Amino acid sequence: MGRLSEADVLKELKIKNLSLKSPFTDYKSVTSLIKVECLNGHEIQTNLKTIRLSSFSCPRCVGSASKGFDKVATTVPAKTGYRVVGFDNASHKMGVAIFDDGKLVYYSLLEFNNGTATQRLLKIRQLLEDVILPA
Repeated sequence: MGRLSEADVLKELKIKNLSLKSPFTDYKSVTSLIKVECLNGHEIQTNLKTIRLSSFSCPRCVGSASKGFDKVATTVPAKTGYRVVGFDNASHKMGVAIFDDGKLVYYSLLEFNNGTATQRLLKIRQLLEDVILPA
């Protein structure tokens, strides 16, 4: 099977309620990484092969609706009990999960896409000091 046309790719994305965010020139084959956006505005980097799976849906939408995650606060709550903070760190996107006495009380994907690496790291530090781990 050859390379799909732009119209064919857009048609397949529309079936899954996705829109193409990266330039079409990024698409070379069904395994090429492309950026798409779901109806809720979540940007996902994936490939057409994965999107074609019958089980595919936006991982951020599914994660938010998963059992146990639907009542998690959208802002960092005041500390109650023994707090554990987990980070899946990177300088562009960083996952954060906060547990108080073993119960998940907050989680989020934080994005730091602007500026140099040093500027992004300073923004991360500022966020940690002001919001995640206040004195």
